[in-house]
Amino acid sequence: MEIIIKETSAIETLSIIDPKTGCCYIQDFIGNEDGFGTESHHIHIDRETGEYTCSQETFDWWSKVVNDNQALNYRIAELCEIHDAVDVYEVVNSNASNDLEDLAYHVNACLDQAFGEAQ
Repeated sequence: MEIIIKETSAIETLSIIDPKTGCCYIQDFIGNEDGFGTESHHIHIDRETGEYTCSQETFDWWSKVVNDNQALNYRIAELCEIHDAVDVYEVVNSNASNDLEDLAYHVNACLDQAFGEAQ
């Protein structure tokens, strides 16, 4: 997804890939987290042009969240190849964090405890 940075008019890209299908689901990822709107850390959609815009601060926030979650998704996929997927997802789902910006950190900590630290 291409996003125009309000302060500079630079075009930046956000992408998150499902390791199983290879499909990018960035719009669903952001939309499911209520990331399209008018509040802080929201990406705005121009309904007429279809362009996405946000501040540099918002882009940086989403970029970190997306990158952290992309790395987590790849780690989960790798762990499922080594361990029973039911066991892996039991650990993933035991995470108590509700804050998106902290989710990957907390899930990784749970995975570290259950399966050893990530390489």
